[in-house]
Amino acid sequence: MYNLHEKAEEGLILLRPRILKYFFSNILDFLQPSKIGCHELFSPPVDGVYKFSTPALNEASRDFNERYCAFATDGAAWTVFQNRGPYIEHENFNRSWMDYRNGFGMLDKEFWYGNEFIHQLVDRDDYELRIELTDFNDGKRIVITYNNNIRFLF
Repeated sequence: MYNLHEKAEEGLILLRPRILKYFFSNILDFLQPSKIGCHELFSPPVDGVYKFSTPALNEASRDFNERYCAFATDGAAWTVFQNRGPYIEHENFNRSWMDYRNGFGMLDKEFWYGNEFIHQLVDRDDYELRIELTDFNDGKRIVITYNNNIRFLF
């Protein structure tokens, strides 16, 4: 049986607003000053670190407007606020409250986006939550999406 609690350390946690606006672009540009977030990205579907608006730095010099966007499903991109994976060098997630508040790690590798930044994101609108967990030993994967009710997708 696949135990969700045992696999909580390896995974991807994503957010996007439930009501989406549709914008299209033919040219990939990771600098998107006219957009406010990943949910406004549709094509081309390239995961990566995008910069929105002007820099808004917190006390740890992390930029709220720099986010990792993932195209995990059809439609708009998702904002990734945690990523852990099979990297050679792992980020230490055994951190202080201040580190979790401000965020840590590298957005293109393992990271926690930051509690303050997550609060700023979800305080604006209704959001969907998508959790993807992968067992890197046997490749088993579980995806959970929450938007007023929980659906398990296998």
